[in-house]
Amino acid sequence: MTDQELERRLRQALDAAAPDDLDGVLSRCAPRAEAVVPFRPRRKSHARALIAACLTLVLVGGTGGVFYQRANAVASVVSLDVNPSIELKVNQKEKVLSCTPLNQEAEAVLSGMGGGADLKGAKLEVAVNAVVGALVSSGYLDSLSSAIMISVEDQDQDRAARLRQELTGTVDSVLQSQSSGAAVLSQTVDASADLDQQAREHRISTGKANLVNQVIAQNASLSFDALARLTVEELSDLVKLGSPAMPIGMEEAARIAREGVDPALWERVKKGVYGSRVRSLNSFETLCIGQAQSFFAGSCLLRFPEVFRQIAREDVEALIARWVVPERLALSVIRPGEEAQV
Repeated sequence: MTDQELERRLRQALDAAAPDDLDGVLSRCAPRAEAVVPFRPRRKSHARALIAACLTLVLVGGTGGVFYQRANAVASVVSLDVNPSIELKVNQKEKVLSCTPLNQEAEAVLSGMGGGADLKGAKLEVAVNAVVGALVSSGYLDSLSSAIMISVEDQDQDRAARLRQELTGTVDSVLQSQSSGAAVLSQTVDASADLDQQAREHRISTGKANLVNQVIAQNASLSFDALARLTVEELSDLVKLGSPAMPIGMEEAARIAREGVDPALWERVKKGVYGSRVRSLNSFETLCIGQAQSFFAGSCLLRFPEVFRQIAREDVEALIARWVVPERLALSVIRPGEEAQV
């Protein structure tokens, strides 16, 4: 079979498989009316994007607000008292939010630090170092007879105790580096509206107000206003002695020598000292020391009630006139391992 014959047979087979029936197909198609379908482009929906943007702002803004509030929320209030009273408010990260002088003496101490504004944002330890250094430079902690009180007010008692311990060590280190022999006292304070009001009215810290209240708890006849003017060392000494009466200085002693002791004051002091003696009997150590001292003095410790009854106001007035004079005043400084200084 030739190639031409092969092509002819293939053409015949294809024609049989797909016949040319165009006219038949067209006759079976029904006529249709033309219709125009308009094209409407889809609008992009902005509502979803707008809602998403709003939620993002709320989340980001809300989170930022929470961080801002935490960074600026007062977690602890630390006060430093000598006679100047200075208050430091800090956040949870122990960054200073404010440093406030509470009286005129404190304003003078902080005058070189923008009135305390320069310490804002500083770490608490750094700020305390600066304040104590300024107190020493101002002459408030340059003697053995001076003391500084550290008070920590915090709802978290564990944090308050930790800060109290850490700041006591910090202040003690600063005083040692400045060759100051001042004592370091410390306490934690429970916050209350009454305590805050007392502190504001007398322009002292809540720590000093708390110390004043301890004195008044021992002797309700003493005046809060008068006690608030004392130094923290004087207040601390009063607490240790049972707060029998207000302490007196040379001027008051001279006046008493001239005019005599007020009878009402004499009775309060006598009762206060007597009560302190009675309370001391609860201490085994005090009893032992008292018995030894009484033995060498040729007296009996337990006879002190009888002795108290025999002491008259005139005896004390004569003693003040004879003893409390400038010629009898002296300061003794005793340091271990060093030569005593007088």
